[in-house]
Amino acid sequence: MVTGAARLRAQFDKVPTYVRDEVEAAIEKMCNEMVREMRALAPLPDIAKAINWTWGDVPKGSLKIGSFGTREFGRLSATIYVANSEAFYAPWFEFGTKPRFHKSGKYSGQIMAQPFFFPVLRANRRLFRGRVRAAVNRAVKRANQDR
Repeated sequence: MVTGAARLRAQFDKVPTYVRDEVEAAIEKMCNEMVREMRALAPLPDIAKAINWTWGDVPKGSLKIGSFGTREFGRLSATIYVANSEAFYAPWFEFGTKPRFHKSGKYSGQIMAQPFFFPVLRANRRLFRGRVRAAVNRAVKRANQDR
């Protein structure tokens, strides 16, 4: 029989808890940064106040903007959202609107697209993956050091 197998198994059993803690901290930090950037780019203060993030599903009536991971099989999931009850018009500014006309035919304008969600998500996608990967590596090394 191999000597030290019990110690090795105990070391491997510690890895998932370390990884979960490290990845959770990395996701939390990254979501806070992305929400801060989105709020800075938001065209109206009401929209900026309504942008937030949560673990798992968004509150009822909110507009889901982006999510990372899934809740299947115990995985972490963070979701960035806009509280729809406070700023229901946020998609109008993100995507813009078609030209609008009154029933009389009079032109009443249009909202030009002023994206503030998806540019931040695209800009931070690689950074996010890198931080999660680094968190996993840190957790595995930390589990290896704790004997």
